Amino acid sequence: MPALKSEFLFTLSASVTRLLDVGPVPCGTRHVDLLGSGTFEGPRLRGELLSGGLDMKTIRADGAVIPNVRLVLKTDDDALIIHALHRHSLRHAGRDGEDRRRRNRRCVRVLPSQHTVLRDRFA
Repeated sequence: MPALKSEFLFTLSASVTRLLDVGPVPCGTRHVDLLGSGTFEGPRLRGELLSGGLDMKTIRADGAVIPNVRLVLKTDDDALIIHALHRHSLRHAGRDGEDRRRRNRRCVRVLPSQHTVLRDRFA
């Protein structure tokens, strides 16, 4: 398999309006973060995160996190981007990751390849 070539697209900051600990599900523990508004900015793309997004994640017994994120971004030139990320990656949160999750700010890195797929499908 060829190496993945990517470049930094933007950093996203969002407020978390409410944390919901759903509890046990068949493959781990479910947590839902209800997201408020925010901003995103990068070298070639910037704008605002519209409130109402979700970050639903499943935390497996081994500590790995399976993300399920749904966001609507509005660029500074008024284009809308639907960002949907589900099971495309795993991350290991550990204790520090869970502590960060409970804070009221978020930073997410999005790869250009994800943006391209989303633009082709939804924009």
